[in-house]
Parts: sequence; structure tokens; C-alpha cells
Amino acid sequence: ACDGKVSCELEPGTERSRLGDYLVDWKDRNCLCDEECARYGDCCLDSPHFVAAEQRRGAASFSCVELRQFGGIYMLTTCPPEWSNAEIRSKCEDDNPSLRDPVATMPVTSHRSGLTYRNAHCALCHGDLFPNTTDLWMPRLECPSLMQSYVTNMTTENISLALKFDPDQNSWVMRLPTANGMKNYNCNVDPVLPETSEHIVRRCPVGIIRTCALNWTNSDVRNRCEAYTALVFFQNDGYRNAHCAICNNVPVQNLACIRATTRVHDYTREFSPKAFAVLFDLTGDSGGTVGQQRACDSKDQLYDPFFRQCRDVVCTQEGHDYQSGLCISVLPKEDDDDSTNNGGNDNKNSSVSPLENEPITNDSKSSHFVHCPKFLLEVSEYQVIDNNTVYVPAYDRTISSM
Repeated sequence: ACDGKVSCELEPGTERSRLGDYLVDWKDRNCLCDEECARYGDCCLDSPHFVAAEQRRGAASFSCVELRQFGGIYMLTTCPPEWSNAEIRSKCEDDNPSLRDPVATMPVTSHRSGLTYRNAHCALCHGDLFPNTTDLWMPRLECPSLMQSYVTNMTTENISLALKFDPDQNSWVMRLPTANGMKNYNCNVDPVLPETSEHIVRRCPVGIIRTCALNWTNSDVRNRCEAYTALVFFQNDGYRNAHCAICNNVPVQNLACIRATTRVHDYTREFSPKAFAVLFDLTGDSGGTVGQQRACDSKDQLYDPFFRQCRDVVCTQEGHDYQSGLCISVLPKEDDDDSTNNGGNDNKNSSVSPLENEPITNDSKSSHFVHCPKFLLEVSEYQVIDNNTVYVPAYDRTISSM
């Protein structure tokens, strides 16, 4: 027995696992009892919300994504099976995306559904990307080898100008002058949870094995492994329950209720208070946010700190709104000839992302070009290669007008 860690016979309210609730978290509990445990598949056996079938579904639906400072957060990281747009699916499900476009990798939290998604593409393919009810997490730049005290007198504009992307390291760097010339300081970009979503996101224990070994043949033990949550540990390895440990060939007598040692990446990965760091505001609403040069003039503008300016984003096709970097149809879905001809994709499945690799040609101006958002670039932000082609260094994109 694990004392009170796997039971709901506790004081009211102590089963909560929101970031805003400080009564308890996964360091103190091995399962949960609240109503949301039915959705996420982390109910204790004696929870009033425990239903074995729901526990199987919930545990299989969500991924526990580990983030610096915030630990594990339940997120949806895949598109539904019926989603037919392969490009959106790929952007949603990519486990190792390029870091060249940090904004595209930021999680989003929906206030409408209460769910958090790995990125805006995942929210889009679940039909859960709506204006005014979706929080886009903010990118935080931290340069571990650059001390905060070294750049105290730099303006935010100079900081932004010093940011460069190093494709060889797949990393952003701060390029600053030193006594021996210019020096690159490698930086990390991490998502920061908006305060407005702290009460919505749900913690999860990281590094937990939730399924049986592939060569396990006992179906009864496999079914029990998938049916409930009561965390157990063998040294530093965590298992969803004792049956999951058994079907991964761990003897029951070796199991414990806590890890032998606290692993560094569980809950102690925090932002460095000494390293240089900038929290970027993407909305342009808050002029006081560190790293923002100025407030955007329009609520329809997106502040791109890596392009270093507010950008006018326009969806030129009638009936489409700009939402989190995508032009999305706001018209009701209609069953017409077009949906048949495009392979069954409906309006939401045909949404495209900004700054795609595909060159814009005359043939595509009526579709691809019309659908995508338009970013206004300063002359200094692109290079004219010839009469019909420009190169955008910040995103390593070549765009053709013909």
C-alpha cells in the first residue's frame, strides 16, 4: 500500500492538479480524484469518476510533455484519424521541429475546451482554434552562457537586432561584440504559460511507462495496465500501476511508492535567474513586457520578435479570419463540388500555414496565395535575388512571384 497516495479518502480539494492549486501535485500523489481525471485517464480506483473504459481512452489520448519551469503538462500532440490535410498533420505531430520559427512551436491552450495543444496546428485539426478564446504561449529566450549583468544597458531593440539563427546548430544565438571581436552566445527558446491559462492546464508525471512490453502476451495483465492509475516505481523508472510494471518484467516485490531519487528533469528544471533572458510578447497588447519594442498599433497585428517588428496580417479571401498564424474559414461547411474534387477536404482541412516553402506561381495565386496571411517586410529584411525572386534570411525562405 502507498498510504494516501492512491486513495481518494482525503480532505476535500486535495486531489486537484491545476498549476494554480498549491495544495498538492504529482510529487505528493500517485493518482487523482477530481472530475477531470475521467478526461485525462489519471483517476484513482476509488475516485467517483473512475470508469475503466474512460481511463483507457484518456491515457491514450494525451501526451505528457515536459517543459522547463512547468514540469509535465498534458497536451494533445496528434490530429484525429479522420483529419485529411497531411501538411497540417505533419506540423502538429512533428516531435523534432526546426527551431528556426519558434512561434510555430509554441503550445496553445483553449479556454473553450480546456485543452492544451502542442501547437496551433494541433488545435486547428481538432477544430479548437478560435479568436479570443485561445491562448498562444509566449516564447522565452534564455542564453545560459550570457549573464544578465552583461547586457543590463542594452536596449530591447539592440537585443532583437543581435538575434541570429544558426542553422548548423539549429539554435538561436545572441551575437555580441567583445574585446576579441564578435562572439556568439547560444540560446534556448522555451514556451511560457500565460497567466490566463494557469487554471486550465493540467500537470502530469513525466517519464511514466503506461503500456506493456511489445512481447508481453498475457492479455489480462495488459488490460489491467491500461485501466487505472496508481503510480509505482522501480529505482528511477516509473510505471502507471503495478500491472504495467509486471508486464515490463519488474518483480512486484521491487516496487516502491516513490522514486529512489528525484530525477532532475522531473520538477527541478527551472529557468536560470542569472542567465540573460527575454520574454517576448506576441500580441502587441502589453507595452511593458520585457523584449517588446513597442505595442502594435492594431489588435490584428502579430508581434514577431524574430522579425523584430509588428506585422500586418491580412487574409484576403472572403470569409477567412487570421487565427494564430493561420487563415481559417469562418463560414459553415458546405457539401459542394469543390469538397468532392479536393479529395474530401472541408474548409478547415484546406487551411494553410504562413510562409510556406512552396513557391508562389501564377497558377497558385487564386488558391495558395489568396489563402495565406501576408507579412509586410522592411527593405532590410529581404534580398532581391532577381526580378521575380526574393530571399528572407530570418526564415531561410525563397519566394517567387512568377
